[in-house]
Amino acid sequence: SVQAVEKRINQFTEERVAESKDLAAGRRPSDLDPNAYADRVRLMLEMIVLAFRSDTTRLSTFMFGNSVSSRNFSFVEGVRGGFHPFSHHQNDPEKERQYALINRWHIEQYAWLLSELAKIKEGDKTLLDQSMVFFGSGIGDGNSHNPRSLPVLLAGRGGGAFKPGRHLVFKKDRRLCNLHLSMLHALGVREDRFGDSRGVITDLA
Repeated sequence: SVQAVEKRINQFTEERVAESKDLAAGRRPSDLDPNAYADRVRLMLEMIVLAFRSDTTRLSTFMFGNSVSSRNFSFVEGVRGGFHPFSHHQNDPEKERQYALINRWHIEQYAWLLSELAKIKEGDKTLLDQSMVFFGSGIGDGNSHNPRSLPVLLAGRGGGAFKPGRHLVFKKDRRLCNLHLSMLHALGVREDRFGDSRGVITDLA
């Protein structure tokens, strides 16, 4: 499995280098792959699964893109433009529609990662059961740059520390660092504080 992904990464890299050389020389290749970014994301997620499965590492971070990236998402059906411009939709229904499609694509990649982890057995549990997979954004509303009510998903059971499959709403003390501290405790790191946290979230168990 590792070798298969390595070969695909090498092939992908060679193709992107060839495209860069053509563009630098003023030539636009006729076979530029509009799905190159999607392919790169999938390769990165596959590497995360393999790294966890082989116990090469027990911690991984992955950022889909810079928050002000002009990445074109026209490879997503129904989208003709970039993520950042659509995040400033100004309540335009058409921009909001395309913004939603891009967000849905990101969630689909997250769901794929979870499904792959769930396929891998570890005793009577799965690799997903033994993991914590945090997905989120630094902005709650891109249109107004509002950092409150961040969209946050936490999957996996953290080895039994968490009970998943629920939508929790916290009306008081919604500090994200409380969640981070709870995750640290699930890892066995018994710190009293993380960032501006005020304690762990007891409702997660």
